Amino acid sequence: MKLSVANFMNRDDNSRVKDGKKSTKTHQKAKKQIHLLNDTMKNLHMKFLVEEKRSMSYALLCRLRPFYIRPPTERDRETSLCRRHENLQMKARRLKEEHTLQTANLPEIMKKVVCETSSKDCMYRVCTHCKDKKLDLRQSESDGSKMVNFYEWKTKRVEIKLSNGETKLTSMTVKKKRHVFLEHLVC
Repeated sequence: MKLSVANFMNRDDNSRVKDGKKSTKTHQKAKKQIHLLNDTMKNLHMKFLVEEKRSMSYALLCRLRPFYIRPPTERDRETSLCRRHENLQMKARRLKEEHTLQTANLPEIMKKVVCETSSKDCMYRVCTHCKDKKLDLRQSESDGSKMVNFYEWKTKRVEIKLSNGETKLTSMTVKKKRHVFLEHLVC
């Protein structure tokens, strides 16, 4: 059972290898390159149950997860691609909390809007079959003017003081709280 969980977690669609020579973790004298999960453990648990056709609790799957595979942290968000996906995920979660979306699961949302997520035409909204498809949003007339808060990753320029007294301008990625109308969050 532990081997099937390890094989499942190591697959490219479930985790990715963290770049860097120092991105390793050692446990009981076994040194392994760190892998970052591509999805939440809850979603991976559901996927595991569908694929493996066996019953396993969420807690057991978490316990059997190999030591070198972990969810990404703020420090692991080095590329804009990760930030973009995370920003979309945070918006989807907020829309679900507002009962505007039925689910916060991005792959599920995409399946409702496009024919094929692996098709460039579908994803760029030029496919003749799905270009006019829209999300089924649950929203009343009064909801659009409601103010909502959500978080998103933003890169900002900050000035830091060096030990020699000089100041240096650098970029820093921070999680920022935003206040917008619900209708603007949907767009």
